[in-house]
Amino acid sequence: MALVGGSPIEAPANVVDYVKARDGAPVRVRLGTMAAGTITVHATSKGLRTEETQSVPLLHPMLAPLRSAGVEPVLAIDVGSQGVSGYVSVRVGGHLLKPGGISRELGKHAALLGLQGLDSLSLPIAKNQLDGTILGLEFKNLSFKIGGFLSGSGSLGLHNEIVTFDATATGTVPGLVTITVPIKRGADGSLSGKVNVALSVKGFSGEVEASYANGVVDVIGTVRYMNEKFDGSVTIAATDKQNAKALSTAHTPAEVKTTAPAAEGTKPHEGAAPAPAAATPAAAGAGPAPGAAVAAKPGPRVLVGWGTVNVRLAEWLTGEASVLVDADGDVTIVGKITPKLTKPLFEQRDNKYQLAKVEVRAVYGVPVVGNVFVFANIGLEALAKLGPATLTNMEMTGTWSTKPTVLQSFGLTGTLNISAFAGLRLVAEGGAGLEILDHDIKIGVALGALAGVRGYVDATPRIGYREVADPQAGKKGEFFLGGHLDIAAQPFLQLGGGLFVDLDSPWWSPAPDKRWTWPLGQLEYPLPGEFGIGADVEHVLGSGKIPEIKFSKVDFNADRFLTDLVSDHVPPKKSTDAQKKGTWSESTSRTAAAPPQLSPGTAKPPATASKPGGPSGKTPADHAQTPKAENDAKTKQAMQVYLAEMKAAKAHPEDDTEMAATLRKLKAAGFTTAEATHEGPNWHIRATVNPTAETRVPAATTSGPLAAKYFADQPKKEPNVNKGDMITSGSAPAGQHKVFDVRQEKKDFGGSSGSVWVVVLESQTKSGRRMFDAYQHGKPNFVVVVPSLFTHRDRQPKTSQSEDRGTYISFEVGVSDYLEPKQDPAGWAELGYAKAAIWDRAHLLSGWLDGPGERWNLVSTPHQVNSAMSSRYEQRLKAAARSGGRFHFEAHVKYHATDDQQIMKKLVNPKYNPTNYPEHITVSVKALSPVPKGLEDPSGPYSFGPIDLPKAAELDGYNA
Repeated sequence: MALVGGSPIEAPANVVDYVKARDGAPVRVRLGTMAAGTITVHATSKGLRTEETQSVPLLHPMLAPLRSAGVEPVLAIDVGSQGVSGYVSVRVGGHLLKPGGISRELGKHAALLGLQGLDSLSLPIAKNQLDGTILGLEFKNLSFKIGGFLSGSGSLGLHNEIVTFDATATGTVPGLVTITVPIKRGADGSLSGKVNVALSVKGFSGEVEASYANGVVDVIGTVRYMNEKFDGSVTIAATDKQNAKALSTAHTPAEVKTTAPAAEGTKPHEGAAPAPAAATPAAAGAGPAPGAAVAAKPGPRVLVGWGTVNVRLAEWLTGEASVLVDADGDVTIVGKITPKLTKPLFEQRDNKYQLAKVEVRAVYGVPVVGNVFVFANIGLEALAKLGPATLTNMEMTGTWSTKPTVLQSFGLTGTLNISAFAGLRLVAEGGAGLEILDHDIKIGVALGALAGVRGYVDATPRIGYREVADPQAGKKGEFFLGGHLDIAAQPFLQLGGGLFVDLDSPWWSPAPDKRWTWPLGQLEYPLPGEFGIGADVEHVLGSGKIPEIKFSKVDFNADRFLTDLVSDHVPPKKSTDAQKKGTWSESTSRTAAAPPQLSPGTAKPPATASKPGGPSGKTPADHAQTPKAENDAKTKQAMQVYLAEMKAAKAHPEDDTEMAATLRKLKAAGFTTAEATHEGPNWHIRATVNPTAETRVPAATTSGPLAAKYFADQPKKEPNVNKGDMITSGSAPAGQHKVFDVRQEKKDFGGSSGSVWVVVLESQTKSGRRMFDAYQHGKPNFVVVVPSLFTHRDRQPKTSQSEDRGTYISFEVGVSDYLEPKQDPAGWAELGYAKAAIWDRAHLLSGWLDGPGERWNLVSTPHQVNSAMSSRYEQRLKAAARSGGRFHFEAHVKYHATDDQQIMKKLVNPKYNPTNYPEHITVSVKALSPVPKGLEDPSGPYSFGPIDLPKAAELDGYNA
């Protein structure tokens, strides 16, 4: 018999007679599909009545999980003079609670109701009664806490199967505007919500995202720190103070020193404290990706942040700085600036004195033409060379902080080198020549000997300010001077020879004096008497102490001797020959002393025709691939890192941010300098360790998410790009992309809709994230650029896609936006309330992995089986596939054959068939390419089962 609130029970006459004959008898009653069972009624002159409150099982989807905690949801029923009355209640230990008692039990088991994370939940009942055929339970002005720092209020209502939930949670975090998170209940029963919150810290701009899901509140985002000298991104997170201190410690740069006392049993803090064992950061700027969750304990929140900013004090004075905002709100900045000097302090200065020269010549006259002659000469010269003077490896470093325990410092260092040479050169030449109108053209061979002393001064001074921890006075500052000095010299003898062609012109001739040489070889012999001395000094200004100097022995290092012994930089012999000023290019790659210039007299420096890429004809890339032999193991290791990074940069063009990260890796590997400049569409990378390595690699476009040249001037116009074109992107995913399609679509943006152009790209890079629109307006009718998250695969399913149920599929995994079920799997229609509370339409291949929501890829499974598939392999497979990994997927489904309660279930639902429900699901995942670095390999066999058949009470049509 149907129950209707406020109306008497309408019973057939035979049922009334049956009750009268027994002075009370049990009868079956039901409220739609919500409740059904048996109550005892008595017959009176005014109809059927109950003598006490009775109950029948309540089959509400939201309340059903309470049974796992021993709490039985029921519909409490009274039948009196006013007809049927009822309310939602529970039985605990067999005891039926009164209408108001349900609040306490629901609050106690909030997590089972999908209200996890709502602490101190208060549920004041506004309504709990049966009105007609509608069973209503309403809670208004409910209150709760989330995460220990958000306070929430709202309403919850149950009207038959329909559940409504509407609430907001509000709280404050120092440094952020007030956080107000709207919380809604999804179709699957889960609570979630998110909101963007503006940052209110001076110097920072941007928003962080506050989100609530699965009972946890996360507040994290990437904001910009910018002024006229600084510009960069900083990750900001709000978490509990203990976790914030751990994050601050993990991201503290190694250069930071503090006066903080050491914990008992540990050493004092010198530099960055070690990161927690679970996650040691790779670098000061490392950390969770933007939007990634930061685990936090319940309680008040504080802000913590870390990142890297670019420093630009002048065109030639740039660098980087690490920024840390700690749990106490203090800011620490650690930076290094590397001035770029491209010229020496002064050029090389040469002095040459002809001591003696004798030449013998036999001349044979030729009428009209001139004279032909043979000659031999010998000459002795005194040489003195000074310079060049270079200043290299300049660095300005510093640590600044508002934190009282951080020791602040500032320092400036650089390497000054001055080289010099003095010696005698003996040259003998012989050959033949032609004299025409006072012009001599000689062709011959030269032999020479050079003896002398070469030396250099190489100094690396340091000057700066630093704070130190004084045991009595506390933190105090001091200025200091220090550095290292090398002075070395070496006597040597050098023998060499070569062929030459020499043109000697008179002063009135427009023809230049010029000499072409082809060295045949040379030998060099260091002579006894080499000496060298090194000195180290460190002195604190105002200390009153005498500077202490530590001396050491130094061996002569040819790499530090910079004077050119090949060319003689002498003045021209006549005023009309203007000498061009040379340039000096800084390099730490030095060569041994070159063969001496064998020309006596006042010949100009020899000119050598340059080949592309240098005298050898090799390009800088060739030199990078074949560096000079170097015995230093650290240098070899650094060069290996260099070659690997250049290979990666050529495969995936990098933008400014990515190239900055590459340069940081090179410096971390041991390179003393590492810089990159734009040359047209390329990066010109130059790194110095010993030798200097140079490479040119393609650069990613940096003018927006896509180069502006690919689009028309107005957003509403068709983009100037066609299907099949290759275009370049500077945003993630950066690199070259092939246009898969160009089309117009109707799109919804911020509640309004419009027609937009969509350019779909086939991503060729490691990333598969979605790009923003090219105009960044966030409005309809603009050009939208979307890299194809749908990686098209050649599917070859072994089962026909038109088959009635998913049995066996086999094809390569793709990547897609979530493809929700569009059809119902076999057995789904026969399920009742359990479709929302207990059973799922589960994908065999996940909808995030290009698994269609069609019947042949779906099965009806209990919720816990679907959750197990997600946690055991789908999440790892999704992460690996979205990072470029390729995998083959195979799934086998074994269905039930019989059911020992099949006859009874057929009575509940005649369409019930056990062969529509899986008994076992077997999955196989195999990698087709290396798993992306840093991700878990999802490969392997996975088995799920045995899987139970649905219970009779879970079928549509069930009557208790």
